[in-house]
Amino acid sequence: MRLYHIPPARLATQVIPQEEDGHLCVADVVLSHREYAEYYRSRSDRGDWLTLDTAAFEGKVTPVKDLFEATQLVRPKEIVLPDLYRDANGTIETSLAAAKELRGVGYEGQFMVVPHGQTWHDYLYCCEYLIAELGDETCIGIIEETDDLYNITRPIAVEILDGIFPESPFHFNGVTEHLGECFDPDILQRVRSVDTSKFVVWGLNGVNVDPTKILAGVQTVPPYPGRKSLGGRTGFFDRQHASEEALQITRTNINRWRRFLK
Repeated sequence: MRLYHIPPARLATQVIPQEEDGHLCVADVVLSHREYAEYYRSRSDRGDWLTLDTAAFEGKVTPVKDLFEATQLVRPKEIVLPDLYRDANGTIETSLAAAKELRGVGYEGQFMVVPHGQTWHDYLYCCEYLIAELGDETCIGIIEETDDLYNITRPIAVEILDGIFPESPFHFNGVTEHLGECFDPDILQRVRSVDTSKFVVWGLNGVNVDPTKILAGVQTVPPYPGRKSLGGRTGFFDRQHASEEALQITRTNINRWRRFLK
């Protein structure tokens, strides 16, 4: 499993180590921050994996035209199709309409879908419909809230979905604050990637998070201060300054977890 770290737009070049070769960027931020777009374009141009996401987590609906405009700027290998929280039919309609429109204007890369539903039955229906229409190579993004919404933990969700979609790659949209997924051997083997700003947020708050110490019981997972500590879900991306010590801790966090997960 690979971690795709999400940094503030103006700090991306300072906190993401050169060794990182898998990334996720947000289309709305690509369009609003030139240096952010230039950074991820440079990563894409050197051959790194790049997933382009919508701003659903930030509470925004990203129009398809903005997705395509951002695609032209950063050249991702994968686009996350728009989704509607807890709405199976709405997610199916918006995702398939966006996929059709993006193909129509020349996008030839891969897609990620993020299924939703009021119930687990709705969720599975949404997922099955999307994969049937878009193909087994489509990545399935699994939201962080499956336990809260369906009383099904993400490891169990992966086990169920793997039985139905054995050929589809899986991605975790966010990681839980206890980081349990990052230590589960079955998850590490089956889930392709996870996107998160948590290790950046911890680092910019001066907090070291060492996986080897956590695994050994020497360190507990520290309390997560949230993006609110750095300006909020969207204000986080506008963060411009951090101390050199905080930047170094952030880079150390990222390097430690890359080495640990390999």
